[in-house]
Amino acid sequence: MTSKKLIDEIVTLPVEDRIAAAEVILRSLNVPNTKNDAAWASVTEQRRRDLQDKRVDSILLEDVKRSVVRRFSS
Repeated sequence: MTSKKLIDEIVTLPVEDRIAAAEVILRSLNVPNTKNDAAWASVTEQRRRDLQDKRVDSILLEDVKRSVVRRFSS
């Protein structure tokens, strides 16, 4: 079966079945990588400690959003 035929068939399924198919496909694209996961866990733990010990300042999400909008709207 070609991918086009498969897609044509999938889009005719009930929405719940299409959601299930999409979830399976997305999971297959996001294969766990324990090495990367461990590295990110280490980075996030260090950042948490930095915030807790006040070595860095936190920024409100709304301030970040405004900054991004300003930067990309000019």
